[in-house]
Amino acid sequence: PRRDKGDERAEGRERGGGRRVWGERGLVAMYVPIDDISHTGVLWKDSLPLTTMVFCFLPLYATFRKGLPFQSFWASCSCLTATVYHYCLFEGMEGGAAGFTMDDLRSFDVIIACYCLGISLAYLLHSNHPLVLLSVRVVAPISMVAMYTQGAQLFAFAKVLIANTVFIFVGRVVLPSPAEVPVYDFSYLKFAVPCTLLGLLFFPLPVYMPHMYWLYHSLWHVFIGLALFTCYGFLHTGQYQTVKQKRR
Repeated sequence: PRRDKGDERAEGRERGGGRRVWGERGLVAMYVPIDDISHTGVLWKDSLPLTTMVFCFLPLYATFRKGLPFQSFWASCSCLTATVYHYCLFEGMEGGAAGFTMDDLRSFDVIIACYCLGISLAYLLHSNHPLVLLSVRVVAPISMVAMYTQGAQLFAFAKVLIANTVFIFVGRVVLPSPAEVPVYDFSYLKFAVPCTLLGLLFFPLPVYMPHMYWLYHSLWHVFIGLALFTCYGFLHTGQYQTVKQKRR
C-alpha cells in the first residue's frame, strides 16, 4: 500500500536525523522537519527569514513596472505564499494556516518559487517557442502539483526545475528562433550572475545544516531577490530588435 506523507516524514526522522526519506529503492528525497528549522530562541535570528522577504518583493515591482502581467501575478503569488509560511514559522503556528499544515505551506512555497524561476528564465532568454511555453507554464507546474499529491518532497521539485531549465536553454538554441530578440544591458551581468549563483548556493544548505536555516534561507531571499530585480529591471531592457538589426 502507498504510504502517506506522514509515514514518509516519520521514517525520515528515524533515519539520518530527519534529513532523508527512504523508500524501497533507497534515498528518494531530502526532508527537514519543521521543528529542526524553526525557533532558535533569538528574536533577530527567528525573524530574519520573514524580514528578508522584502528583497523578494523587488522583482514584483520590476515586473509590474515592465508591464508583465503574467510574471507579476505569479511573483505576487510567490511573495504572498512565502510571507504566510514564514510568518507562521516565526509565530510558531504548528497547525499552519487556512487549513494547510506547515509542511503543505512549505511545499507550496517551493513549488511556486520553482515555477517563477522557470518563467523568469524563459522571459529573460526570450525562449518563447510554443513548446517551451507549454512546458514551462503548464507541464512543469502540473508535474509538481501531481508530485505533491503523491507525497513528494522538496528535492523532487528541484529536479523539475533543473529539467525545465535545461529545456528552456535547449529550446532557445534548437527550436526556431523568434523574429525579434531582446536588447540587453550586459553591464548588469556583473550583478546578476553572482547574485544568482549565491542564491542557488544558499537555497539547499538548510537540508544539510537545518540549525542554520535562519541564515541560509535569509541569504537565499536576499540574493535571489536582487538577482531577479536586476534581470527584470535592468539587464533585460524591455526593448526588442529584429535579428537583422542585431547582426548590423
